Amino acid sequence: MYSAAGQAFYDPAGRLLTDTLGAGDAAAELPVSIESHYYDEPDPLPDQLARKARSEASLQARGIPFTASLPPVASAKTVQLRPQDAVVDRVLALTYVALKGEGLEADSLAGFDQAYGAREHLSPAEQAFADNPAPDQQALVNATWRYEALHALLWALGFVPELDYPDHPCDPGADMGLLAPLSEAEFRQQAQLRPATAILDAADLTYRYAWACVDARLRQQPAPAGLESGVAHERLYALNWLTTRFEEDWDDVSTDT
Repeated sequence: MYSAAGQAFYDPAGRLLTDTLGAGDAAAELPVSIESHYYDEPDPLPDQLARKARSEASLQARGIPFTASLPPVASAKTVQLRPQDAVVDRVLALTYVALKGEGLEADSLAGFDQAYGAREHLSPAEQAFADNPAPDQQALVNATWRYEALHALLWALGFVPELDYPDHPCDPGADMGLLAPLSEAEFRQQAQLRPATAILDAADLTYRYAWACVDARLRQQPAPAGLESGVAHERLYALNWLTTRFEEDWDDVSTDT
């Protein structure tokens, strides 16, 4: 109960909770009821459990630690993948960002943008980076790491045949070689988003790779089985965005493990 005139709050029994002077009845109670269904995750579907089991078996075969409490990624029955054209847009944006991070001259970047319309697909943070004539060294390093996210999305679009074990960086030159011979229209025409099952398989396994890397770092140990933590992180970033895991925009994607 709230009294506007007296600027005071009362409990259901009429006892004073507080007023503007800070007074209150110690016996006053504020009932709070939280319905658990707002917070409880739904029970995993069979395909989620099977996918999680396959991922854990793969980790075990390589001697990579894992925690059984880490949940599965979404079900193929319920996942909402990004539209194929949106994934193509993101590839073009990431290519622009990575090329700038690598030090490509402004004229060449402008030529790439003219050919592919990349800048119109930049996120706000990417736009700020693109507009900065002299980014600091860390910003440049972060931008070049985006090649790994780009690689994962090129795989998702069918241009890279396999998303291999993340113990090494991708080959940016090879990936750029997939795009360079094609116009933007040709690139869009040749893109073929993989089935949700394949993308979720990669997302679930990558999620667990990333967890193993974080766990090792917290223990001040090297990543297990040769895993490259930066590669795993960037792939997870891209796949979480692609599978709309938390329905976040690109700049806000979570990679919590």
